[in-house]
Amino acid sequence: MLGIVTCAYLVTPLSGRATADYWLALILLGVGVVLWAVNRMVVGKVRFDAGKLDE
Repeated sequence: MLGIVTCAYLVTPLSGRATADYWLALILLGVGVVLWAVNRMVVGKVRFDAGKLDE
């Protein structure tokens, strides 16, 4: 609950952050999504088998 309240506070103008900070965060988030999509198209879905970790 405390984490939700803290995050909600930080994304409001009450925190005193500049609008440019939010735009930068949005751009970086978009870049991350694009890189994830490119990786998913090139590599494909990776199958993970936890049972092979003991070997």
